[in-house]
Order: sequence, then structure tokens, then C-alpha cells
Amino acid sequence: MKKFKILLISSVVITFSFLTAGHLYTKILISDIAYRYAERVFNANVFGEGDDGEVIPENTNLSLGRLLQINMGSISSNSNLIYLEGDEVKNKWKELIISDPSLAYTSIDLYSETFKESYTNSFNEIKQEFIFRMGEGYSDWEREKLNLAKSLNSEVLMKQNIESMTKYQALIDELLKLDDVTLNRYIKSISKDPCCYWSETDVQVEALELKKWLGSKSFISNSELSAPQLPYHAKFPTDLILLTNRISSNNPKWTNRKFLQEAKKFSLHVQKNLKN
Repeated sequence: MKKFKILLISSVVITFSFLTAGHLYTKILISDIAYRYAERVFNANVFGEGDDGEVIPENTNLSLGRLLQINMGSISSNSNLIYLEGDEVKNKWKELIISDPSLAYTSIDLYSETFKESYTNSFNEIKQEFIFRMGEGYSDWEREKLNLAKSLNSEVLMKQNIESMTKYQALIDELLKLDDVTLNRYIKSISKDPCCYWSETDVQVEALELKKWLGSKSFISNSELSAPQLPYHAKFPTDLILLTNRISSNNPKWTNRKFLQEAKKFSLHVQKNLKN
């Protein structure tokens, strides 16, 4: 009987560890991520304006960089996988997913329905709260925002965000066509571009060759091509290239090519689950 109890307790401990650490997420954490995502989607579509006040479509679909910020913010606030040890940030979540990418796929399979339901509920709650607070609207600007908010549909916006993922797949496909020497040079060059690098001692080095290549493939606009740096670090295509460099630089087993291949595979898996 004592041996049985020990085995039972061990089984419970192992199962609990598998569900919390092994699967990276819990339902509570997924619901929190869904809320943050819904909030960003709503705000981007209501307030994501250009200089002339017009809503710009590319600002209303969340980028990979923004999604990573949402994910890390939620994990930091709601789990023990990211924490400070002295002055150093310890990211056990990143260590887990790098050591075993299948955990990410399992998480999507387990919680995609939870995410979709929480996102829809959260979006509608945020929308109704905004409409209530705005009342009738006291200015032309307020009435414009109020009418815009009323017109938003959570499911339509979710679909648009999922479809926007295809541009990342296109970028990955073009990067994978490059030979390893060129691919690695392009990816590495972003590390000191002014878009994402600052130092009191080192000089910033604009990734001119990479920028020219991105322009030739229409991944950046003419105005972005003539800018003194790559697009903002949380914006396409900088976000994906920066993430690729970050992973390959800190994890020798993950070459740029290997990461990009895995990133495309995972992207397709996410789209499949969220579309169902």
C-alpha cells in the first residue's frame, strides 16, 4: 500500500509538471494572452492612424513583434517561467521551447479553442465598454471613433490577422532560397542596424545590403528603403529577421536556416488551428 501511494503521488507530481511547465501554458495564461491580444487588436483598429488621420491597414494587423510582446508580458505577469535573478532575467519559457519545439505545437492543439473563445469574449467586452464610456460623443473625432468601434467585428479581424501571417511565410520562403553564406550575412547584419541597436561605445552599422534585398522583394516600401534604418524592431519584416538572429546567435544548434524552417512549419500549424 505504501509503495502504491508513493507511485500515485509521483504520478500526480509528474502529470502536474507536464501540464504546467511541459505544456508551457495554462488555461488562465491563455485567457490572459487572448485578452491582451483582443485589446491590442481593438486599439489598433480604432486608433491605428496615419498622419492624415486615416486608418492604415498595415497598422491594424498585429505583427510578430507585437505578438511576442503580448506573450512575454503575459508570461512574466502570470507564471514563474520568467523571473529576475539579481540583475539578470531568467527565461525558462524560452529555454523550454528552444530545447523542445514540439511543446509549442502541443500548446496550440490543447488551447486554440480556449484562445478563440477568450479572444471573442474579451474583444466584445472591450468594445462595449468603450462604446459605453464614449456615450454620444462630444466631438467629431469622438463620434468618428465611436462609429468605427461599433463597426468592428471580432471574427473578421481575427481572420484578417491570420491571413496577414502569409507575408511572413513569403519572407521565409525567399530567405530560404539564399545560400547559407548570404543568408547568414543578411541575418547577422541586422544586429547593429539603428532600428534595434544602441551602444555608448560601438558604432551603429546600417544593414544596407539586407535593406536593398528586402526592397527588391517588395517586403519594404520605397519610403522604408530610403530611411536611415530598417523598419521599427516590432514591425514586419524586421521582427522576424531580428528574432532569427537572436535565436541563432544564442543557440548554436539552431542555425538561421533551421529556425526559419521551423518558424514556417509552426506558422502553418497555428493558422490551421485558428481557422477551424
